[in-house]
Amino acid sequence: DALLGLAIILAIYFFFLFRRLTRRLEKSRQQEDQLRTLYAAIDQSPASVVIAGLDANIRYVNPSFTEITGYALHEVMGHNPSVLHSGLTSPDVYNEMWQKLTHGESWSGEFINRRKNGEIYWEQAHISPVFSDDGEVTQRVDHQGGTGPQNDETHDGFDRALDALGHRFLLGNQADK
Repeated sequence: DALLGLAIILAIYFFFLFRRLTRRLEKSRQQEDQLRTLYAAIDQSPASVVIAGLDANIRYVNPSFTEITGYALHEVMGHNPSVLHSGLTSPDVYNEMWQKLTHGESWSGEFINRRKNGEIYWEQAHISPVFSDDGEVTQRVDHQGGTGPQNDETHDGFDRALDALGHRFLLGNQADK
């Protein structure tokens, strides 16, 4: 009788152990599916996506980033997004952006950037912090939308910036003569 009782207790124990392991495995499969879906959504997004660490160095860019900027992941990984700076975006824009980001807040704004081939382009950016389970910012994600001036005022500013750049180029060429 004691042996039969022990066998029953062990059978119940292994039943519940198996059930717990099955639940954990199912939860793990669901999490893997969710991660695969999230990765595919980011990787296949028509918008440029950049993930950077707190040091602002790039950890990931999606194929749309490469298509828009001309830079492949291996060319920018570990580098600061400043590789895109054209010098035409106001320093006030960057100051406002860092003010928000260093306080764990999201920021939206516009940049005038430079592609790898030197071409200037306008970009609408939305940068948000990514938080750990304990509420600490661990990295930032930059979702960059449409390219092109967003309103008449920014369009005029963009035109003025390009005109100034053109005048600098012309004056430089005349000085060389």
